[in-house]
Amino acid sequence: MEIHPDNKDPLMTETSIARKFKILVVDDNLQNIQLLGNILKLTGYSVGFATDGSQALNILQHALEYDLVLLDIDMPVMNGIETCLLIRKEERLRDIPIIFLTAFTDNEKIIAGFQAGAQDYVTKPFNSNELLARVNTHLQLKNKTEQLKELNKTLEQKVDERTIALLEANKKIARLDKAKKDFLILISHEMRTPLNGIVGLAELLNGILTEPAQREYIDYLVLSAEKLLKFSDSALLITNLQLHDYDFSKEKFNPIKLIEPVLMELNAKLQSKKINILRKYSTEELWVPADKELIEVSIKSILENAINFSPVNSEIIATIEKMSDQVKISFADYGPGFSEEALLQSFEAFNTTDMAHHSEGFGLSLATVKLIMDLHRGKISIANTKIGSEVSLFLPLI
Repeated sequence: MEIHPDNKDPLMTETSIARKFKILVVDDNLQNIQLLGNILKLTGYSVGFATDGSQALNILQHALEYDLVLLDIDMPVMNGIETCLLIRKEERLRDIPIIFLTAFTDNEKIIAGFQAGAQDYVTKPFNSNELLARVNTHLQLKNKTEQLKELNKTLEQKVDERTIALLEANKKIARLDKAKKDFLILISHEMRTPLNGIVGLAELLNGILTEPAQREYIDYLVLSAEKLLKFSDSALLITNLQLHDYDFSKEKFNPIKLIEPVLMELNAKLQSKKINILRKYSTEELWVPADKELIEVSIKSILENAINFSPVNSEIIATIEKMSDQVKISFADYGPGFSEEALLQSFEAFNTTDMAHHSEGFGLSLATVKLIMDLHRGKISIANTKIGSEVSLFLPLI
């Protein structure tokens, strides 16, 4: 057997400042204990001793500082295999490295040792370089494993902290969303009463006043009040859709049955600008499963904007056509079209990129329609055409 007192263990050199590793040597042969102890101590390890398995188990159960066990297989009272099995039953000791000490020819015992939970073995007679190399390897693994466990604990703690922070942030967002919704409901309610009063009074004055200029002012006052009411309703609907707080109900209907009543409702506006509606409806009977009220809101919003931006004596083309498993409902006009910025950001609620369209409430309308389409797993698209602009809705068919 070779002993090299000047051959220091690299692991001890790197980590001895932090602490000295302690090894438990278990062997019933006192000469082996003395020999192993000298090798390990000369390298810088702290060493403890036991002469049988029972004594070794008792030491490990009451001591926290051991980092590795050198365990002889053949011992009286309790052999190494039994000792290893009992060590592995202790939760605190399950990860401590165990290296068996055995005769070179004991292959069956070596296999039994691995099955009992040992990590490695060293054969007798000992070669000090081999012994120290194996000890060093398993102490390095143990050390890295402990560092990894500490890192995992730190990461888990940070994840827990982040989770708590996110939960608090989500609670805060929920409170803010509720406050926003409550505020908009309150504003809508508080605005509606005086605005309805203004509209009623303005209509009364319209019947009394005879001067055209005065009646023009009254008409403008009514129009402004109606815009405010529309804005309030749109903002509240957007909030409910964003918070998934809308009582959504589907039924099947034919899109033509929705467009025509909306056109009749907007007939006065169409007549005032002498706008003609060119209908291009599919001859197929198409049925759409959707919330009729929301789709009606979408169609009315698009048509109102098409009317607002269309020149006098022009045309709006209303198209209904089947496209694979979808129906396309589109409205094309001869208006000025969209700016590049508007094409990119038109579906963002309260976006202020294109103020020319926002002055007519178009931006808010498109954001509302986008949310309605998302709710139906449909799509809205806007585009400039050779004649003006086109807004299209795509809804799944039954």
